[in-house]
Amino acid sequence: MARITKDLRNENRLHVYEYLADTQVTTRTEINKATGISGPTVLRIVDELIDLGIVKEGPMDSRNVGRPCVGLSFQADFACTVSIIHEGSWITGSLMDMSGRTLASKQENANEDFEFLVRKQVPNLINSLLEQTEISTRKLAAIGLGLPAILDPYENTIQYAPLINIDQPMRINEWLRELEQNYDAFVFIENDVNALAMGEHAARKLEDHMDMAYVALGTGIGAGLILRGELRRGKNNRAGEIGMSLTPDGKDLEDHIGLRALYATFGTVEKSKASMKEYIVQMLSPYLINFALGFDLDLIVLGGHTVTLLGEELVAAISKQVNYLSPMPIRVEACVSHQPGLEGLGQLLRSRFMKKLQEIGLDAIRKYL
Repeated sequence: MARITKDLRNENRLHVYEYLADTQVTTRTEINKATGISGPTVLRIVDELIDLGIVKEGPMDSRNVGRPCVGLSFQADFACTVSIIHEGSWITGSLMDMSGRTLASKQENANEDFEFLVRKQVPNLINSLLEQTEISTRKLAAIGLGLPAILDPYENTIQYAPLINIDQPMRINEWLRELEQNYDAFVFIENDVNALAMGEHAARKLEDHMDMAYVALGTGIGAGLILRGELRRGKNNRAGEIGMSLTPDGKDLEDHIGLRALYATFGTVEKSKASMKEYIVQMLSPYLINFALGFDLDLIVLGGHTVTLLGEELVAAISKQVNYLSPMPIRVEACVSHQPGLEGLGQLLRSRFMKKLQEIGLDAIRKYL
């Protein structure tokens, strides 16, 4: 009975914490109504969170006549996360608070030696972001790496990643454990385009029944699939690998419209923007049609460095060609999120942080204070 009581107490505390983190500003009464937890229990838990410093109490604007309402605001800076996206040629890092607000960001060329990148460049980037904001290392709760790779995020195994010169399965547990120990923070890896898809889906506030694919056009070509509100990985973690589709000449689609291939064929964007755009439209459109019809998607979002270089005119031209060729209308739009990959990783990290708290309890937050 004592154990059940303790587990219920921890569960209630986490429900209240999660509600505060989602709403940012609320009241004790609203927490009671939303969670179904009794008023006295909510009062006690909120007092604990105030003592921890992750909730602040203060007056709220109210239209009701009489005494002003006492509100609660979530102090999202009690801890932070770092998201790092490896695009193939660049890595971009972002330091975020526990509400997803970006505190600092930085982009730099990616080192071609992957071991050096994980063990040296990534820590240097993390340290630089912390120094920019004068945030203590002890406040770092989680680190996420978005990699251009077919990977298993639970086994920490990269199965295939030609853009970072990995052509056979590689376990990177040792390197990730080193990061975890150096920062006393858990580390999570994810496919870069899966992270992009999650960030874009969240930015658009799409309902869970809406299916979406994010197609990234850059050094590599890939897609992340959100089906029924859930990320679809596939049996072998290969869902969405549209860049591996075979073209009539026996090459991969990525061999034709990946940035390296485009530069080799057309040279600089400035000299051949129109012809480069037309080439991509003609090459990519049939594959997008098959992709959209095969999964019966509500939406295809196009993003990545190529879209940034050629502009939304590229997206408009692809949408026009897709709907000219397709037997059914297909919604094709440009990315609306400024940094969807970093935002998606941040979202994943905060979700993993909640799961971690479920395992070790809310008191673990004291380490960040």
